[in-house]
Amino acid sequence: MAPAKTPQQMVDRISQEALRAIESPDLRERWRAMGSEPPAVRTPAEFTAFVERERRLYAELVKRSGATAD
Repeated sequence: MAPAKTPQQMVDRISQEALRAIESPDLRERWRAMGSEPPAVRTPAEFTAFVERERRLYAELVKRSGATAD
């Protein structure tokens, strides 16, 4: 994530560096040790779509549960 209006060149650079980190064997092993897997997103657009899917999923779960912020 980056602030609105972040230049595309900077978004692309952040994406490249994040992908390089995600693909590192050390980080992948650390995720697995925690019982997780590295994210399956490879581009800023895929990340945006992933976040939106998760937002909708958890919004629906909260709605169904009746939880409130009180």
